[in-house]
Amino acid sequence: MPGWLAAPNLAPPPVAVLAWVTISLAAWALGWTCWRWLNWSRTDQGPRLLASLGLGYVLLAYAVLAAGLLGQLRLPVLIAIPALALLIGLGSLRGVIAAVKGFLARAVRALRYSPYRLLYGFAVLWLILTFLGTLGPSDARDWDGISEHLAQAKVYLRHGRVEPLWYDHHSQFPATVVMLYCEGLCLGGQGAAKLFHWGFAVLSAVALWRLTLRHVAPQAAGPAAWVLLSTPLFGWLATVGYVDLGSVFFCLLAVDYLLAWRREGGPADLARAGLMAGAGMTVKMQGLFTFGILFLAAVFWCFRLRRRLGPVILYAALAGSLAVPWYAKSWILTGNPVYPFAYGIFGGKHWSAPQAQAYAYHHASFGYGQLPPEDQWHKLSLLGKRMAGARHPLKLLIAPFTLTLFPEYYSPRQPRLTAMTMLSYGPMYLALTPLVLLLRQRKPAAVVWLVALFALFWVWWLESTQLERYLLPWIALVVPVAGLSLSWLWQCEGPARMALRTLTAVWSVVALLFLAWQVVPMAPVSMGMASAEAYLTANLDCYAALAYVNRYTSPNARIGTYGEPRLFYLDRDRIWADPGHSQLIDYAAADTPEKLVGEYRRLGLDYLLINQQFFGPLETTDDKLHCLLRDAAQKDLLELTRTFARGKFLLLRVTEP
Repeated sequence: MPGWLAAPNLAPPPVAVLAWVTISLAAWALGWTCWRWLNWSRTDQGPRLLASLGLGYVLLAYAVLAAGLLGQLRLPVLIAIPALALLIGLGSLRGVIAAVKGFLARAVRALRYSPYRLLYGFAVLWLILTFLGTLGPSDARDWDGISEHLAQAKVYLRHGRVEPLWYDHHSQFPATVVMLYCEGLCLGGQGAAKLFHWGFAVLSAVALWRLTLRHVAPQAAGPAAWVLLSTPLFGWLATVGYVDLGSVFFCLLAVDYLLAWRREGGPADLARAGLMAGAGMTVKMQGLFTFGILFLAAVFWCFRLRRRLGPVILYAALAGSLAVPWYAKSWILTGNPVYPFAYGIFGGKHWSAPQAQAYAYHHASFGYGQLPPEDQWHKLSLLGKRMAGARHPLKLLIAPFTLTLFPEYYSPRQPRLTAMTMLSYGPMYLALTPLVLLLRQRKPAAVVWLVALFALFWVWWLESTQLERYLLPWIALVVPVAGLSLSWLWQCEGPARMALRTLTAVWSVVALLFLAWQVVPMAPVSMGMASAEAYLTANLDCYAALAYVNRYTSPNARIGTYGEPRLFYLDRDRIWADPGHSQLIDYAAADTPEKLVGEYRRLGLDYLLINQQFFGPLETTDDKLHCLLRDAAQKDLLELTRTFARGKFLLLRVTEP
């Protein structure tokens, strides 16, 4: 394996970019060829260029998954997969490149001549800033990337196989983007891996632009793209190793084809919508709800427009056939196709009813409202839970305002400044979307249907998990509506015109400053001009401890962590030892220090790394596990090796019996 698989996992920027471009071209050529095999290339008037790349990514990810399940995640295999895709799609490569050139030429003309050229200029600056942020090392802003998605890909590459990571139940989710991260990490370091997510951001903006152009109004396309790109949450996600932007991309494509079918009645469009909805289901389990609500919309339109249900059945069949391998894999390995959800129905390996209850409480805790303590919440009736916290009817009624003004309530462990600059939706959704109802211009039919679809998703989000980024694939559906309002207002005359353009310019500057605040400090590292180790030591509190373990422990050492899941930069085998993550350690039976350390030895753990900020101070917290750890240290069953960050992190060695 290449040397950049070791921390800090950064390849030179040209290598990262070349790896990402090559893999993406291979996927694009493969997807375009499959589109031709389906006999769709000539009849598809929709976003064929985008959809073929999305399909190619999914197929490429399945190839990586197959290699991983066979224990063949090796450098020659990971080179051969895109090479074979490129060979299969070689005849389509010229068409792909020509289509991309045509789009870029159109974009350049828009920059020069469009009345919205200032908005497109904002998009160029946005692309530059987010590109630099993507090439930089993942730091404290990238929590899920360095604890789950990038970290999972690195473990798979380290072991040479895709296998259950029982300490991390997220590893059982559909993982198309994680498979792409395996390719990127191996061939171009973390920069190449994260460029796939950045690419989904760019593709989502283009998909939104095209959806607006085709179904809403041509003059609204530019403003709609600007609204999406100026969203702080969208800009932050473009620079980190998450997977949410893949869901946004496939949701927009599925809705584009669905609206085309509603308007024109071509059954092939509904089949294409099914394929894109299925692709979304391979990215994230959230895609199940996108698929389901679009399915209900298609059934409704069949009855309303007196059409046959056959195309709807084909929609469901294509979506299911594309996505089912991920859910079948989870079912075979865990006994639960949607592990760890629906535990009361399916059960699940290394999971339990108390953990399922704690997980449900955690998901209910997001939103504007305080839940009662967990033990009391579980005793409430269904109606009592429905009236608690963010699900109280009054809280649901004011949710559009609280989501806009207080995003910190919709994200975990984030101070207000961070939430406003990185995790918020900004003011444009609430300011522009309702204006469509007030302005006198004639509304396109697609506006009604986009708002109706979003309303269904909005109700589901309010009743499930009110985490701000879970809403992003669905709130993107009202961005064309906001863009339409902005385009109408853009045409007004006099002081109103000047006021609107001034406000647009001010928000553009603010959104770019939010991005620059995140990206500029790492720009020297992104361009290969500064040390990644020095940057990470200063900007990621756990990095010094992980670097010490990498440097001074045996390559075969195994680490257990408490309160610290962000282990992407750890070049050792590991487990999350916290009781809430899995049943790997039998804490109920480990009621003495000797039995607890015996569990560590059974799992082959050589060291424990404890983050006292999240786990709690080892010396002063009096719950059972903390007491057992203190007693084990006093009996020399655990030996303190070193502390980091002024005692925030403890490294303990498991002594020999």
